[in-house]
Amino acid sequence: MEEVKEVEKNEKVEKAKNEVRKSKKMRNIIIAIVCVIVVLVIVVSIVASNKSKYTDLDAEGIIKEMQVPEGYMGYQVSTLVSTIIPNTSRIDIQDSRIAEEKDNQFNAGMILVFDNESEAQLYKDYLDNLQTAYSKNFTEEQYGALISLIYSNDYSIINKNSVLILNSEFSEAQVKEYEDSFNTIVNECNYEQKNQLSSSDMDDLTQKSNTNIDGEIDTMNQRVAAYIKSVSDSIDSSISTAKKNFSTEDLAEAQDSIDTFCVGTIFNDKLDSWQSQITEVKGLIAKKQADDAAKAKQADIKARTKTLGTGTYTVPKDIQPGDYDCSAVSGNGNFVVTSSGTYYDTLKVNEVFGVSSLSFYTKKFNNLTLENGDQVKISGGLSVKFQAK
Repeated sequence: MEEVKEVEKNEKVEKAKNEVRKSKKMRNIIIAIVCVIVVLVIVVSIVASNKSKYTDLDAEGIIKEMQVPEGYMGYQVSTLVSTIIPNTSRIDIQDSRIAEEKDNQFNAGMILVFDNESEAQLYKDYLDNLQTAYSKNFTEEQYGALISLIYSNDYSIINKNSVLILNSEFSEAQVKEYEDSFNTIVNECNYEQKNQLSSSDMDDLTQKSNTNIDGEIDTMNQRVAAYIKSVSDSIDSSISTAKKNFSTEDLAEAQDSIDTFCVGTIFNDKLDSWQSQITEVKGLIAKKQADDAAKAKQADIKARTKTLGTGTYTVPKDIQPGDYDCSAVSGNGNFVVTSSGTYYDTLKVNEVFGVSSLSFYTKKFNNLTLENGDQVKISGGLSVKFQAK
């Protein structure tokens, strides 16, 4: 009996152990399943987070998504494309903070999207090389203020298949606004690398870009030569007109053009001649002004000079104010000039005046100043000449 009980007891213990083992196994299975689910959720999240928001945005698509300061930016779809890589999407950017351009479709910059990153990099390199060629061929020392009309150091930013070009007049903070917005959109775009070029094709495009740079420099040389001639002709014309018409305005315009545009060494052969002509014309104008002033003075003297007989006269009704030398013309009598004051009149002249040889008659009274409101009284048949000065 005791042996049977011992067997039963052992069976019960073994059964309990089996139950414990089954429980642990089930718990481990559940934990494993939970872990697998967690891992799957994490993987899906990572994949989802890495998934691009956009696919193959063109230039117009990028600009529509960009977040730049509200109220400043606009854009215009351009029919112009890169002359180096024709198969390009382009959008022109307008910004009210930048002055309008007359010769270009854009005033603020542009966005270009290429088929692949190699072409985008090629175009960025082209822009950088063109900038270097401009700065090498057209120095500020040589061209002075004209340099701003020849080229500007525009900003260029590349990301994947896309290039952003911004006007050099933007501040660094404004450029960063555009750059951050541009990069945010492009980084979320999954660009398909289309029409990949072979090494020989890339070499051909590189050669084409270098040739195009040479052509740009030649074209710019022609434009600069034409502009220099235009500036020179304008200065020559202003000096000639100033000399012909004794015009200080035209002379000032010529001098202003010289001071503004002709500080570069490119104008050295003309500066001495222009300054010599300007000095000559200044002398002619000064002489003309002096002659005109003298003529005006004589005309004024002639207009103010008059002879007054016996009577009472008021300035300026009967005679103009000014300086006079007075002399007896005929007759003898009293010559009185009074100035009206607030409380009393002041005598300016009180003479026994006349042409008589008697010693008590005065024949002349010089340096009389007549002012508005003065009163002149002549009596006794006397006539007095007022010679204006």
